[in-house]
Amino acid sequence: MKEEIPLTELSEPLDKVAMNELKVKYIYVNMEKEVIKTKEEVLNVPLPPKNIIKKEILLQKIQTNKEETESAHYVLSELLLFHLEMKSDDIPWFFEQKTYDNFMKRYPVVDDIEVLESMVVFHPYNTLYVVYLEKEKLKSIMKKKDSKHRITKRVRIKIPKETRITRKSI
Repeated sequence: MKEEIPLTELSEPLDKVAMNELKVKYIYVNMEKEVIKTKEEVLNVPLPPKNIIKKEILLQKIQTNKEETESAHYVLSELLLFHLEMKSDDIPWFFEQKTYDNFMKRYPVVDDIEVLESMVVFHPYNTLYVVYLEKEKLKSIMKKKDSKHRITKRVRIKIPKETRITRKSI
């Protein structure tokens, strides 16, 4: 049985390698800010030199994973990439960190995402997070669910005589 060696005790440098897969985690948050559901899938990353996930592929994945209920639907809130790209010399520093916010990149607009090389040991942790927020569906005030025929509603505006402009008054 092979014994595991802690990363901090490795003598030879760990090289950065291009990732061929990236984990994508879909997170669904309700109106009370509670995570109610998560989904996970693996996305293939194009090989170098262009290891970029195209905007079109991202939009397709985002659209296909949208959820909808009778009273609400989920809309894209955030797109976050957690990517550990560091040199092997930085590993001791990494384990001293209390937070890992500097490894999280926020994408305010859906755009191409470049997946840089990272050490093989960190590949399973590099993840793209897609966060959906629950929004209430808007209901039309003009439609009635139980009605069998269409009802046309007319709006009439009555202007007082004093404010009307006629040829006589000009």
